[in-house]
Amino acid sequence: MSSTGVPRIAVFLPECGKVVYSQVMKRGTDHTGRSERLLPVVVSPVFINGMSVLRAFRRRGARCVAVSSRREVAGFWTRAASEKVLLSDMEAEPGVFTQWLLSRPDLAGAMIIPTGDEIVAELDENRALLEGRFRLLIPGSRACRVALDKLKLARAAEAAGVAGPVTVEVAGDGPVTMPANLAFPVMVKPRYCIEFSRVFARKVAVIADDSELDATLSRCRELGIRVVLQELLGDAAPVAAYSGYVRRSGEIAGDFATLRRGMLPPGLGTGFLEVVAPVPGVIEQGRALLAHLDYRGALVNMDFKLDLRDGVWKLLDLNARSWRQVSLAAVAGVDVLDHMIRDYMDMPPLSNGRARYGTSWFYLKDALLAGRAYPSEAPRMADYLRVFMNRRSMALFHHADLRPFLYDLRPLFQRRLSKLAWKTKIEQSPIDQ
Repeated sequence: MSSTGVPRIAVFLPECGKVVYSQVMKRGTDHTGRSERLLPVVVSPVFINGMSVLRAFRRRGARCVAVSSRREVAGFWTRAASEKVLLSDMEAEPGVFTQWLLSRPDLAGAMIIPTGDEIVAELDENRALLEGRFRLLIPGSRACRVALDKLKLARAAEAAGVAGPVTVEVAGDGPVTMPANLAFPVMVKPRYCIEFSRVFARKVAVIADDSELDATLSRCRELGIRVVLQELLGDAAPVAAYSGYVRRSGEIAGDFATLRRGMLPPGLGTGFLEVVAPVPGVIEQGRALLAHLDYRGALVNMDFKLDLRDGVWKLLDLNARSWRQVSLAAVAGVDVLDHMIRDYMDMPPLSNGRARYGTSWFYLKDALLAGRAYPSEAPRMADYLRVFMNRRSMALFHHADLRPFLYDLRPLFQRRLSKLAWKTKIEQSPIDQ
């Protein structure tokens, strides 16, 4: 029993020698008040997209288990989870999540929903161990491996007739000569983004010249990180996304396109303002790649960037999982999470509607950070007005579950209050004569 009176279960995993603490919420503390009638759901990790998934299932009465390696993530403060589990670092120690699942016979038959690439990779690698006990909401192994490997993605896109930036494999240990079809500045991208971001604290590196390229590649070789070179399409080029759900039958349900109006950092960062819009060519290319991969039974999200030289949208990334802006789908009238739930619960499918143009998704914290770090790229007042005058989804926000939203903003408020306190102290200090 914890100091707060909430029951805690300690599970020891002998294979990895880790003690995992699982906190079970008191009965009736979820914000829905509905009884559990769906299969249990395990969501990991639980930041923005994980929160959207938890709330969608909890709203329908499911028992939801939130799993994370970091207690400080906003999603760990939600009321939508029936149980919250804190594991050791799942990125640094692959297999921890799988061993925890196998230690929980009470979750037999549960739907396992990954919201991070490291969990997709682990579920795919341990598919044979897990599939007989759980429902893994990931596509087939081929699609998973293509989504996780930038070189395989480039080759699959080419085979499917989907446009993409020039991508060249970096092989061997010798010096790299810039290919004739690439020019500086160029991007160094990891074949597997999980390991790269852990070392460099970013998903890609933009390289300006040969000396910088040699230094970056040498560092990658030292760490055993395999990379590719990819042409840079330009910071000013628009970014779009294709998103949806593909049923286990292979039928695409509720797919739509969005334009990314705000990113942090600009040009190469993650989106904080996304708007549903007609984007010619993006939906068609997204569907073509899904058909080529025989993609089934999972959410999907792809990023495209417009090549201003030829006016063609080119594929940058494929996510075989839930994505950051997934809550936008329900507000836009194409509830992909509902399609997913009905598919895995063998319920009658919904008809495939068309997304409402102009519906937006907005992440306030990143918008505030962008305004401070990149004033020229910050949202204008007109952008804020447009967001709040139209149908919208606010990241992490729910009127009956405010703690994740407020907890996410806490560092900004603390920093601001510290600066004000320091300024007040300086002003009140006597001036040395």
